[in-house]
Amino acid sequence: MSEVGRWCFRNRRRVLAAWLVAIVVLGVGSQLYGGEFRNDFRVAESESQRALDLLEQRFPAFAGDPLALVFRAEATVDDPEVRRRMEALFADVAALDGVDDVVSPYVGLAPVNADRSTAIAQVRLTEFGPEVDPALVRAIIDRADQLSEEPGLEAAVGGPTAMFAELESPGEREAAGVVVALGVLLITFGSVLAAGLPVAVALGGLGAGMGLVFLTTRVVDVFTFAPAMAAMIGLGVGIDYALFIVTRYRQETASGASPETATGIAIGTAGRAVVFAGATVVISLLGMVMMGLSMVVGMAVSAALVVTCTVLAAITLLPAMLGFIGPGIDRYGIRWFQPPDDSDPSASRWYRWSRTIQARPWPALLGGLTVLLVLASPVLGMELGGPHFGAGPETQSSRQAYDLVTDEFGEGFNGPLVLVAEITPGEPADSAVLDALVQAIGSADGVALAVPAMANAAGDTAIVTVIPESAPHSAATQRLVERLRDDVIPGAVGESGVIVSVSGVTALFADMADLINRRLPVFIMTVIGLSFILLMVVFRSVLVPLKAALLNLLSIGAAYGVVVAVFQWGWGAGLIGVDRPGPIMAFIPMMLFAILFGLSMDYEVFLLSRIREEYDRGGDNAAAVADGLAATARVITAAAAIMVIIFSSFVLGDDPIVKTFGLGLAAAVFIDATIVRMVLVPATMELLGDANWWFPSWLDRLLPRIDLEGHEPEPAREEVVAEVEVAAEADDVQPAPPVHLTAGADAWLESLSEQQRGHAVAHVDRAMADGAVDALRRAGRVELTVPLGRRTRSVEISDEADGYLVDVRSGGSGNERVSWDEARDRVLGETVALTAYQRTWRAGAIADAVRASRHHHGLTVEELAERAQTSVEAIEHLERGDDSVEIGDLLAVSWVLDTRLDLRPGSGETAPDGLTV
Repeated sequence: MSEVGRWCFRNRRRVLAAWLVAIVVLGVGSQLYGGEFRNDFRVAESESQRALDLLEQRFPAFAGDPLALVFRAEATVDDPEVRRRMEALFADVAALDGVDDVVSPYVGLAPVNADRSTAIAQVRLTEFGPEVDPALVRAIIDRADQLSEEPGLEAAVGGPTAMFAELESPGEREAAGVVVALGVLLITFGSVLAAGLPVAVALGGLGAGMGLVFLTTRVVDVFTFAPAMAAMIGLGVGIDYALFIVTRYRQETASGASPETATGIAIGTAGRAVVFAGATVVISLLGMVMMGLSMVVGMAVSAALVVTCTVLAAITLLPAMLGFIGPGIDRYGIRWFQPPDDSDPSASRWYRWSRTIQARPWPALLGGLTVLLVLASPVLGMELGGPHFGAGPETQSSRQAYDLVTDEFGEGFNGPLVLVAEITPGEPADSAVLDALVQAIGSADGVALAVPAMANAAGDTAIVTVIPESAPHSAATQRLVERLRDDVIPGAVGESGVIVSVSGVTALFADMADLINRRLPVFIMTVIGLSFILLMVVFRSVLVPLKAALLNLLSIGAAYGVVVAVFQWGWGAGLIGVDRPGPIMAFIPMMLFAILFGLSMDYEVFLLSRIREEYDRGGDNAAAVADGLAATARVITAAAAIMVIIFSSFVLGDDPIVKTFGLGLAAAVFIDATIVRMVLVPATMELLGDANWWFPSWLDRLLPRIDLEGHEPEPAREEVVAEVEVAAEADDVQPAPPVHLTAGADAWLESLSEQQRGHAVAHVDRAMADGAVDALRRAGRVELTVPLGRRTRSVEISDEADGYLVDVRSGGSGNERVSWDEARDRVLGETVALTAYQRTWRAGAIADAVRASRHHHGLTVEELAERAQTSVEAIEHLERGDDSVEIGDLLAVSWVLDTRLDLRPGSGETAPDGLTV
């Protein structure tokens, strides 16, 4: 990853040109070759879908979702002038390419209200729901709007197809969200350039992603509102991902690294975390494919494509932009917005906040859980249903038609049910069954009207139109569908052999809700299970991922509760332009979970990886939590604020579906970044203590390792030599001789976990490169001191007679010259310095002697253990430089190898192979 960042930095012109070309090509290609969006609500293998498939084959005139052309006259619809104008409109609409017929209330069975002031004409289209061209629907709406401009008559076009055709793409309100997000970045960085960079990179990734979304419509059914949802997610994650990387770049340049080095480190650390977080979002989104809904596939693929493009922009386009900016990242700073000094995290308010929570963990835990449970409580009353066809703004034709129908005919006329019966042609008994069926349905509770059966030309299929008393989206209508299927229809049909299926938009969404209710728990548990395993691999812990999974479920549940309270119960709905509360669309909880789980991983990984790093350094869980929170809280807060602003901007739009997503996502991110990350995480980690990092050894061996922090692997010995020589030259002394790691140093490095070793080597390497080292001439050995938080470990790295002491001091300037004794005391402590140093060196020397002598005699570890009558483990301890071996084992091995091994300071003999021990 670091090399990717450096390559893009060095080849910035090529990378920038490639991105510009890609954005232009994808944009032009999407306009030339992009397909149409399809609002496909099909639910495979459901009763409603089987009925629709049957209609398409046998009764195509009634298979689609006809448009309702509703008109109301000041006089009556029978007025000659009104009739002339309306019939002219019917003829104009019927002549459009894609319109099969217009069923006029003047000559057909279309309904007219009691005072004959309002009537409904049905516009039947040649294509079925998903295949209908939205441009055709908008053309019909335009003709109705033109008629309404004349006095004495108003007309509107309604129905699900009309509502989806009027959905708007992202526009001015979303752009306003980007402007406000830019203000948050300006406050965070205090620099116009540093603030604008994440926005520019996010827009670049979004531009490429949206081009791919439009091209995808050629091969995948993509919903009308999918671009708005993809843009909402892409902007939020794109700015956040770039923010994380820019923050790390500024930290590295502030510590003295060159722009290219800082870019490589930023991409190798923060960039690696971005790739991990982005991959999690994509996996969560694509996991929705397992739900088996065709409408979900297009939305999942669209959002996944945009997120992928924003990740690619963050790790390629951003380092290229940094190449142009170089060290001037903080150029054009604004004095009022200068960020505070973060060099000492313990002095920040976030450190004090963490310590406050850790001082009283139980009240914080119980208080945070109470808030989440209260917010999540409305979920117990969640009702899933279809879209509210009258929930749009009053300026939309579909809303106007819905209101006209509701006022004059009843709300049930906006979503009739269609019963499809398979009958035997010319069979009188089947006709009698249909008559009985219509009578039974007409007298059923919740039914306003049952239209007599109408058969197709072949006489093998008939339809019965049922008008409910309740609205299409209401729970009462869904219960009516269940009663018809379970009680009314079986009772009327009996053993006649007539097969009757209930369909229509309301029935489709009832079947969708049933399917999602059955599969959603499996989907959630699958995603949570995979995340648990992934977090175990990353953090080498059992309780940390378990806690993260539980807290994620609570925060998502709280977001669900907010959505239910506003959109279903109507609490504060008027504040965001929602005046028609109702059931939550069936697929929204599933989509929200997939998106929110991926987004929450951003903050989870960013915070916990820093806490784990601090714990590995110092071994103090409480200090690690406080330090990790202090180091990341400011960036997490800024990132969360940006996402909340972006998502909230979509709440201000007109589309009720996008409004629901916007509020749910904004609420979840706010809850996750405040109550969860800032209260519950420090409280639970304080209560669990060191148990946070418990990890069974068998599981540690079983699971692979992922270096999420992106630390560079242990450098080659030649690289170590080069760094020491540079440090020596900087201090005006002779270069150090070649450095060779002894067995003791090798053993100690091998005893560390991969993450600890990565931290140690990277810390030393960076300190040398930044000049925060002292290279002191010393007749004897070279001692490398590797700091790990509050503890240090000294290891011998050379047996040469002429070497240097490399004393790595965090934050040091590298200019202070100190004596050998002072440096040694600083590392090991004044009282135990000499003893500790001698024991450390002596253990390494013994390890060298044992290993060399064993090879000299041609003995394996097992053979040596057998001859010395000791254990293999004891031999391995000796060869690792572990000075805790029992003296009896030491003497037995010494005797077998004919080598004198002595731990007493100052002692030494010449072994048979010539080594001084």
